[in-house]
Amino acid sequence: MVCFLRTVLYILRSAKFLILTLSPNFTLEEFTHSDVAIRKGIDNTPNAEALANLAELALTLEKVRDLLGVPIHINSGYRGPK
Repeated sequence: MVCFLRTVLYILRSAKFLILTLSPNFTLEEFTHSDVAIRKGIDNTPNAEALANLAELALTLEKVRDLLGVPIHINSGYRGPK
């Protein structure tokens, strides 16, 4: 699994236009988007451990979404170490 996640991270760093789906209704882009990071040129790409945690969070949020019956908007799902 870690090898797969490292490959995904390499692809994400190499091709920023790819959209990685973490769950049926959540993408990695919406969890990692940061206007501040863009403005300051900060790489907000999660490492393998953080990516695995974001995938788990997305699956948990799917359950919350199903219980509430409404979409959930992500404002801040991940902030890199910088």
